[in-house]
Amino acid sequence: MKSLTRPRGLNIICIILVLAGLLSLVGGAVPALFLLNTSAVAQGLGFLQFLAPVLSIVLIVLGVFYLSLSYGLWKGYRWAWAANIIFILVHIVADIGFVASRSFALDKVIGLAIITAMLGYLLSPHVRAYFAHEKQKYAL
Repeated sequence: MKSLTRPRGLNIICIILVLAGLLSLVGGAVPALFLLNTSAVAQGLGFLQFLAPVLSIVLIVLGVFYLSLSYGLWKGYRWAWAANIIFILVHIVADIGFVASRSFALDKVIGLAIITAMLGYLLSPHVRAYFAHEKQKYAL
């Protein structure tokens, strides 16, 4: 049986997720370790200001989530593909929420462009075929 090779664009997505995961871990760990005041950060959260008291914990959890997604995508696990699709859709809704709360900036436009491109790529036929053959990769 012919083994499917990992699509090249998937490598880029995994690298982006690893970098985002590491940045989230650092962004969550530094304020937690040094007990920094997050009230200034709360201003930039828009409609998510209620997360300010637990922002460090949220960032650490998000970092672990990103790293686990990147591992799952790298290995070709279908659960990681599905979780990434769902997470991207939630992220798009959150960005729309930022627009609605008028805290939309250039970083949101760039982020929205990147995640929309990631969604388009993950839904392309050759990438879907790669993740559809998960069970066959482990067959004896």
